[in-house]
Amino acid sequence: FEAPALDADLIWVLPSVDGTDGQFIKTDGSGNLSFATGGVAYQQVVTVAKDGGDYTTITAALNAILDAATDKRYAILVYPGDYAEVVTCKAWVDIIGIDRHTCRIKKTVSFTASEQALIYSANDVTLKNLSILLTHGGSGFYSDYIIRMDNTTDTFIIDNCKLEAIGSSVRNTFGLGKGAGAARYIQFYNSELRVVNTTGSRHCIAFGRCRGLLENSYFYIQAASTQRAFLIRCDNTALP
Repeated sequence: FEAPALDADLIWVLPSVDGTDGQFIKTDGSGNLSFATGGVAYQQVVTVAKDGGDYTTITAALNAILDAATDKRYAILVYPGDYAEVVTCKAWVDIIGIDRHTCRIKKTVSFTASEQALIYSANDVTLKNLSILLTHGGSGFYSDYIIRMDNTTDTFIIDNCKLEAIGSSVRNTFGLGKGAGAARYIQFYNSELRVVNTTGSRHCIAFGRCRGLLENSYFYIQAASTQRAFLIRCDNTALP
């Protein structure tokens, strides 16, 4: 694929020597590239960028992918910019940012029904190197999520991401999970989750009704009332 145009000049430091057969190049998020072994093998890679990519939105890239499978895995490579969209993931399609700080799924939402989200999960999906920022603007006594997991068999990996939800006075604010059944698997690595609701008396919860593996991550909850919790109806059994 052809690398799209960037909004600003960026410099990547290449490895000093060549790698070995089968290795891939990885970034440390600060412009330093190196060779690594292992990782996920992608059969298809598409790019999303404000200018010069295969698509200009993540949703358009997802809609164009019709044949993803366990043996035909896709990566959507997201270049810097603010992407104001609700994203419905697809199984076996990972969404990977170039840089966690500059690749942002960022939207102020005005949901008018319950159980809404900025990201809807699918099975066997990884979100990596992204900021996902949700601000509530809706009305009604409902519950909203940064990431909502509908299917009981979903496995969802979040790696090196920043997730933040800013709630409203009349809506429950959740980080990740779903309101029924603790059978969804979340693996949360090297990431940050902030759930903030500084007005009203609605619930402010980081993880709701899910099974999780949390590693090397930071969590912050701020609520105007005592109706706040880190985990609710969660466990860590039977992780994949």
